[in-house]
Amino acid sequence: MLSVGIDVGTTTTQLIFSRLILGGGVASGSPSPFSQLRSAGIVDKEVVYRSGIHFTPLTGPDEIDAAALEQILKATAAEFGIKAGPLVHPVRYATTGAASGPSLYHLLEILGRDRVLQRLDLALAA
Repeated sequence: MLSVGIDVGTTTTQLIFSRLILGGGVASGSPSPFSQLRSAGIVDKEVVYRSGIHFTPLTGPDEIDAAALEQILKATAAEFGIKAGPLVHPVRYATTGAASGPSLYHLLEILGRDRVLQRLDLALAA
């Protein structure tokens, strides 16, 4: 499974692509496949790409600069010869719970840095 993450720090931001190996599932010998169902978990990962490091696009302590974030994502997508959608959609789903909606960049700007980071952390922990 390929994972795309955005590492948003206090001063720098970086996009990271990782190949995840999932494991887990039904315990063998279980009388019912549903009685001991375990959720799959990450058993190994390999970082396959790290973007250049960018200054975190903030206009204030908790305010994301939508235009700057858009430029970072589009520049990274261009490096791969793809549109920004494959980068935007996982972040949108993790931060809003929706598969589509208004501009992700402006949504993140409205949510603010702390709320975005909290939602990304929750999505990664799931």
